[in-house]
Amino acid sequence: MRTSSFPPADPWFAGGSLDFYYYFGYLAVGAPGKLFSVEPSMLFNLAIALTFALSFNLLFGFGYNLTHGKIRYGFLTALFVILLGNLQGVKEFISMYLIKETTIVGYYWSSSRVIPYTINEFPYFSFIHGDLHSHMIAIPFQLLVLAFLLNIYLRKDSNRVFESILELLIFFSIPWFFYFFLIPGISRYISA
Repeated sequence: MRTSSFPPADPWFAGGSLDFYYYFGYLAVGAPGKLFSVEPSMLFNLAIALTFALSFNLLFGFGYNLTHGKIRYGFLTALFVILLGNLQGVKEFISMYLIKETTIVGYYWSSSRVIPYTINEFPYFSFIHGDLHSHMIAIPFQLLVLAFLLNIYLRKDSNRVFESILELLIFFSIPWFFYFFLIPGISRYISA
């Protein structure tokens, strides 16, 4: 947020510039923060909460729409994807508290290291640790693409499928302009 040019300086590698892995995620968080004059420390916390809320909302919509309006399945979908992650934590909980076995690594940390010599973070792990990296910021954007695909699949009017494909192409080609197309797109669907 303090940079005067693009690409911004890498906050973790002195003298280096931010690579593409982080670039769009931090731009998506930093630009609105700069626009609304939000302090960086507050923006960091708001970005984590917003990312969680957007992800939960989109996942609720998937469960709700795929079950034809059943609210409980919307909540279950969001809870299972965002909060549960993989089952390693459940396995460790059972072995520690029910079977009374000791674990080598300790409860819950090894659930992010399920595949040997790799890091397998799942959404809840990133949210609980406040890991505001691009892989976490990208979750709502990836779910939004899936929502467009679900919209195409569930749409009754086959004449409007082409419009949704165009919106998807806009998102993939120039994602930072997607916000400018979102408001007209929403108003078009509401008026139809």
